[in-house]
Amino acid sequence: TTFSSHLKGRNENIRVAANYMNDALLMPGEVFSYNEVTKLKTEKNGYKKATVIVNGEIEEGLGGGVCQVSSTLYNSVLYSGLEVVQRRPHSIPSNYVDYGRDATVSDNSVDFKFKNNYDFPIYIKTYVGNSSVTVSIYGNQESVPNIEITSQVVSKKDRAIKYVDDPNLKKGEKVVKTKGRDEIRSETYAIVDGVKKLVSKDRYPSQTKVVL
Repeated sequence: TTFSSHLKGRNENIRVAANYMNDALLMPGEVFSYNEVTKLKTEKNGYKKATVIVNGEIEEGLGGGVCQVSSTLYNSVLYSGLEVVQRRPHSIPSNYVDYGRDATVSDNSVDFKFKNNYDFPIYIKTYVGNSSVTVSIYGNQESVPNIEITSQVVSKKDRAIKYVDDPNLKKGEKVVKTKGRDEIRSETYAIVDGVKKLVSKDRYPSQTKVVL
């Protein structure tokens, strides 16, 4: 996945999380926990302040950007045919993956986990460039089926609009305080050796547009 090279704090968090995950080895039957491997998102563990999503709102916090690494890993897991144990979408759609292809994480509450359901070890390798992060999963490729991942929006609901009187504005003047978001529902499928299987149904909630 790609990212802007200008957001220093966020980019450093992507590098830190990817470095913690690099060279991970998962034995048959073993479960990978993203939060456990990438450690608590603290300054002591190398994380910086950047924008994060909290209850559908964007604010400043430690570790902003680590969800891009977990989402990149999630897509590699899907293409590898590995068993997803725990995954949750963001409350706001991501701009670096399609709908239904993201995996949000948060210390001590929301984790991304998957299981090595093969009878051979798998190895995770990460690479972070100036504006992209890559997650590669190595194993016995001959044992992995042919997998294609597709996502589609199945419904869209317009955002509500709320008008608030502001005595500081001239009569008839309008100012958009919050743009808001439409509600999006999506479905993601894996086509495994030609057979279509549902991966997830996801909902990205709306946010009310506020006009002064």
